[in-house]
Amino acid sequence: MGLSKLNILLPPVNAEHFRANTIAYNPMNAELLAFMANVVYEEDEEAIKKVLQDENRLRHFDYTHLRFIEDKLTDTQVLVVADDEKVIVSFRGTNGGLKDWWTNADYTLVSHDKIMGKVHEGFILSLDTVWDAVKNTMFEYKGAGGKYRSLWFTGHSLGGALANLAVARLVADDYAIYGLYTFGQPRVGDREFARNFNIDFKTRYFRFVNDRDIVTRIPKRDMGYHHAGIVLCFDNEGNLSADLHNWFKFQDQVNGTYEVLVNLLQGDLIGDHSMDGAYLPLLQKHNNHNPFLK
Repeated sequence: MGLSKLNILLPPVNAEHFRANTIAYNPMNAELLAFMANVVYEEDEEAIKKVLQDENRLRHFDYTHLRFIEDKLTDTQVLVVADDEKVIVSFRGTNGGLKDWWTNADYTLVSHDKIMGKVHEGFILSLDTVWDAVKNTMFEYKGAGGKYRSLWFTGHSLGGALANLAVARLVADDYAIYGLYTFGQPRVGDREFARNFNIDFKTRYFRFVNDRDIVTRIPKRDMGYHHAGIVLCFDNEGNLSADLHNWFKFQDQVNGTYEVLVNLLQGDLIGDHSMDGAYLPLLQKHNNHNPFLK
């Protein structure tokens, strides 16, 4: 299944060509945001700082502000980091096994006073535990020192879901968000949520799916869940496309029972869900390719 099965020593990510003042898709933006979605898995703030300062991992990213926010009760972690041009908010995914995450999650759809449509109860409750700290930090950094910094969101797996909900809350209050890039993200809300979010934000929301990453197909549509955003798919040879063929093909293959999904989560398909083993190396492979340009 392409790069998901390879033990790759990743080359350093070059942040020099990040375009902080555009809302259009940019492959170099995608690469740095994927890196940030990965680095938030580090153990704590000090470990994150070491990675960001390691030129063998990341180059030309001289951050001016950094804060690691954590709620231990809900096991929710967020990195807010800024340089002179931008603020990036990165939510951590789950460190537990995918099977446990699937079987223990509460998939109830609930209303929220800041979001149109219904959303996953467990996800929104996790976001609520860190929301005030995240919101206060990102706006503190956004205009620190009299500079204007654009605001970006990212996350992998559960982190992508939380980033999606965070942007939905901010967009509802008319805040300017330049981009949302997520990787291996599960569905977060119902059809009304997806429709309304797309009206406000679809052209700035890029949702990456790697081949047969089963997490991107749960919770199931027959449970009332629907995806939003623009889907970008890596096929089984690692090629990136904005064509929906591969998404539709595998989506049709996983419309089976609960037991079928659990078996998939236990099997080899979870390799396609890895951040540093699949999504990040694939983004680096395609950091000069824009799938929207022919």
